[in-house]
Amino acid sequence: MSFGPASAFFAIAPTPHGGRGVFATQHIPKDTLILTCESPYASVIHRKFRKEVCAWCFAWSLEVARKSWSVSKTNGPNAGVWFCGESCRNAWISTGEGVPEGDDVNHAGVRGILNATLERCLMTMEKDKAKSRTRSGVELGWAAFLLDSKVVPIFPTMLTEFELDTARFVLAGLLKKCTDDFSQKESTGTRRINCTTYPSGDWADVLDLQDNALEHIQAKPYMLASQIRIWVFIRFVVYSILRESKRLSDRTRQLVYLLKKSVDTPLETRALLGREHGNVFGIWDMALEEMNSEMLGWGLYSFGSYFNHDCSPTLRKEHKGRAIEYYAIKDIDTGEELCISYVETDQVVEKRKEALKEWFFDCGCGTCVAELV
Repeated sequence: MSFGPASAFFAIAPTPHGGRGVFATQHIPKDTLILTCESPYASVIHRKFRKEVCAWCFAWSLEVARKSWSVSKTNGPNAGVWFCGESCRNAWISTGEGVPEGDDVNHAGVRGILNATLERCLMTMEKDKAKSRTRSGVELGWAAFLLDSKVVPIFPTMLTEFELDTARFVLAGLLKKCTDDFSQKESTGTRRINCTTYPSGDWADVLDLQDNALEHIQAKPYMLASQIRIWVFIRFVVYSILRESKRLSDRTRQLVYLLKKSVDTPLETRALLGREHGNVFGIWDMALEEMNSEMLGWGLYSFGSYFNHDCSPTLRKEHKGRAIEYYAIKDIDTGEELCISYVETDQVVEKRKEALKEWFFDCGCGTCVAELV
């Protein structure tokens, strides 16, 4: 069970309007660093930006007048990802997410295999889409499906660009969970001591976030079919790796089989999808999120998601590479709620309320109430 981050600055408690919030336990001076989330539990860079955004520090090549990053490999532990330099590539490869150093399997290695397999699956699907169909071919297709569907997943339909990015995000999250499970990582509680810096958290921290699945599908009914397509595609990718499992080391194969168990049913995929909407933070091209900046992807920072919204926030967030830092905007009194803003605060109240529908609530903060009088 997760209890969220612990800090000398704040505590998590129920709010008067329902749910929970983060409240100051002492006077906090302006510009105090309240919390640092070192890295996301899961993240994705939009596929169209994958050659331009460093997979480790999220630096955007166009900000230094380069069209793309050149540090990459087409196979091996960092297949299908690009880096701004050797140091970031080495950091990404060495991050085993709990796998003992020197082991022949780690998070980065299997993620590279997933990336390469995903791209091959996409190529196969594109070629299949281009094939002409005959009556005999249709009959053979149904016969093959009836024969194979008992042992292999349904061949997926083409995904939209958004669905493909979402599938990559879910795969990253499931792989993180399986890597932690594989290494039998125990929650020691050291990340919940009274400090300001926290790593990515674990699966329990993800499950502790608000599940918005029902509200999301009620608002956008077409998302149900979309999420089913995403799970079918994810399952197809993982099974495609297993078809070539002979080339994998024994320990890598064991990790991939754990991943297979995660995708055999949609439960864990649904758990991530339900918490992805409304809890993730955008990865932007600037440390300070300003208007007209480019959203390059998104990440799930579990502990940062505890902060509620207010149109007059008490905290500001700053992206520092993989990390997000939260600072006090003003002097904060003991007992005052620590809030961030989910939307641009310089918009008129009607536009803010419209934008906040993506988080499934109608803002009733003091600022909104005052502006509507």
